[in-house]
Amino acid sequence: MLLSGRPGLPVPVVPSCRRPSQREAAAPFGGSRILPIPAVSAGVSAAARRLERRRRALPEGLARLEAAADCSWLRELQAEGAEEAEEAEDNRQKRLVSSGHYVEVRPTPLHDTCLVGFSADMAQQLGLGQADCGSSEFLRFMSGHMEVLPKMQSWCTPYTLSVAGNEISTGNMYGDGRAISVGEVLSDSERWELQLKGAGCTPFCGGADGRAVLRSSLREFLASEAMHNLGVPTTRALCLVTSRSDSALREWLGEKLYEPCAITCRVSRSFLRVGHLELFARRCRDWGSQSARRELEQLLRHAIAREFPECVHEDLPRSAGQMLRPMALGMAKLAAEWWRVGFCQGNFQSDNCHLAGRTLDFGPFGFMERYNPRWCSWTGGAENFSFRLQPKAFFQNFASAVRAVDVVLDGEGREEAQQLLSDFPALLQEAFCEVRLAKLGLSFWDAEAAQLCDGLLQLMEASAADWTLTWRKLADVAENWDELMESGSLMLPLKGCFYEPLTPQMEQQWERWLQRWLQRLQAEAMDAEEVAQTMREASPKYVPRNWMLMEAYEAAEAGSFQVAQQLQELFRRPYEEHPELESRYFRLAPPELRGRPGVYIMT
Repeated sequence: MLLSGRPGLPVPVVPSCRRPSQREAAAPFGGSRILPIPAVSAGVSAAARRLERRRRALPEGLARLEAAADCSWLRELQAEGAEEAEEAEDNRQKRLVSSGHYVEVRPTPLHDTCLVGFSADMAQQLGLGQADCGSSEFLRFMSGHMEVLPKMQSWCTPYTLSVAGNEISTGNMYGDGRAISVGEVLSDSERWELQLKGAGCTPFCGGADGRAVLRSSLREFLASEAMHNLGVPTTRALCLVTSRSDSALREWLGEKLYEPCAITCRVSRSFLRVGHLELFARRCRDWGSQSARRELEQLLRHAIAREFPECVHEDLPRSAGQMLRPMALGMAKLAAEWWRVGFCQGNFQSDNCHLAGRTLDFGPFGFMERYNPRWCSWTGGAENFSFRLQPKAFFQNFASAVRAVDVVLDGEGREEAQQLLSDFPALLQEAFCEVRLAKLGLSFWDAEAAQLCDGLLQLMEASAADWTLTWRKLADVAENWDELMESGSLMLPLKGCFYEPLTPQMEQQWERWLQRWLQRLQAEAMDAEEVAQTMREASPKYVPRNWMLMEAYEAAEAGSFQVAQQLQELFRRPYEEHPELESRYFRLAPPELRGRPGVYIMT
């Protein structure tokens, strides 16, 4: 196949990827208007690219981004041992890494790419405008071409994991398998790390191809920005690019399929995981060497400075001990926020747990539809990672972090750490009470409030209620309770919230619960409109349901990004009404998709 406009130059294909049939380039989405995006020409030589770059200045925003490069991870932490690095023939293949906090590795660029979309809000945080994100230089850099911004540096990191608090032995071959950090920048005094997910193999790829596909990448791009707009702490997504020529073989719903490759640029103040601390603490514990302890101490100082600057002291045991409280508070808050919006992470082991309490790694996630507290969105998660046990998973991950930090604590610090472990359930309870009060429209938590909440959840499960619809529609009941009571139609706003017809007995139970709840609201003497507003601010109208995301990625694979664009705009303001989209997206899951793999549960 020849590249149009460049006769005689073959299109290179990444190893392990097949070239599918050519598709028309689709328009990207991200800001308020559609921008025409040029494709990256795969056949242009390196010399020609350098000449082109000299001939044409970088867009202003990208030039500022490069000038703001400040890579603290590489400056403050240790590369793998020189001897080990010298023996490595290629950092883009699976191998042993037994020392250091990072391995320098360059992305393997995708070919013949186009921009699927970008987050205008995240771009603005980085000082980038629409013209910057619409430039060919932006597309090339986000496709993995580091030479576009030569002052940016790239690396990947090792870490380990625990599952349900149990250490998993991963040796020295676990870490960023397909995610490559491509720089840190200082923008308005805030540090942001950029990471390309799907940018090719690293030493930690475990024999996989290092690629991500459009299906999963579009899910992550839309969901991570939706979570930000829902008010849930999360890593962000700057942009998504896909290739029209590179594909990767994936097993999906029992079939092996070639799917288009894609790269998501993720952004966060850091990507520090509990698993990072665990790896170096285990090396220190198991090896007992001075170098292993030094690497753990260096990582702790770096993590504290990046995520908990209020805890920075010369005395490391003091700093590390003080770090644990804000870490615990952040994790407890995130657990409650996930519950508030009905989010199930699906695979919440310690390598997927951010130290500072941010949602990280959108893999087999899902948003609750028919309420079932035992639901887990991942086929491999069993009940360990079910919706109802996510608070327990947070506790187990926090306990893993405490064990890792324990290596450097003094006697007093260990006592305080153990006390924090004992206090963690109370921190969870406090965070959950806060969000439950808001969702119920109540002003204080007591035994009656707890009974009301528990009773509602039992009713929702027994009556096959939709999580998002029910909570949102309860605000309508609160706002109009007077006329609903007079007309004897308390249940009217909730009529479309159930996946099964209500029996007369179940409807009576709902009416009794609604009456008790409304009596409590009356006793608190709060304004009905204010109560409804509080409830709507706690219960979004729209969340990224898996069937919505499936609709978006199936259209994208066929060459149209219109559904994705519509969803991105919807999720920019998920608490607003959007009456023009209500019939399409504020609804029960379509009957034909209920329980379907890829919608109800992910592989």
